[in-house]
Amino acid sequence: MATRKRTWGGKRKGAGRRPGPRSALRRHRVVVMLTDDELRHLQVAARAEHLPLGTVAYRAVAAWLERRV
Repeated sequence: MATRKRTWGGKRKGAGRRPGPRSALRRHRVVVMLTDDELRHLQVAARAEHLPLGTVAYRAVAAWLERRV
């Protein structure tokens, strides 16, 4: 018996998230090592803001860079 091809799923025209402006694209990864206390402070801030840890870390770095420029 031959297998039947499914007719659902897959790519659809216009589906998916729209791309944002290339200038706002964050594509470079930076690895940072933190002490236990530093990580704990970051986690407390993330919980207080109801945001992922990476978002809080990004905002902290972005704010620091903004002050430096």
